[in-house]
Amino acid sequence: MTQEQFNLEPIGTNLVVRRATVELTSDSGIIMPDSVTSQKLNEGVVMAVGKGSRDSNGNRVPCDVEVGDEILWGDYTGNDIVRGEETFCILGEADILVILR
Repeated sequence: MTQEQFNLEPIGTNLVVRRATVELTSDSGIIMPDSVTSQKLNEGVVMAVGKGSRDSNGNRVPCDVEVGDEILWGDYTGNDIVRGEETFCILGEADILVILR
């Protein structure tokens, strides 16, 4: 999906994340069962970041994550949205557990 087709702009401290995909075949050539492919991975790449929150003086406090960061987030957080043929997860910055560096 090109940047022109990606028209989701999160608000505040929300993020739009492209979920990592499940590999159907292992490195050694073993084909994974259907039960593995039905699980959602809580890992992905940040595609868009909101402008952040405001402090008590009204100054903008930017988010700690940036577009392109690989992240992990907790179970039962975020909302999936389908755009074209891709599914994205919209979640809050507070739901992120780690940034993979």
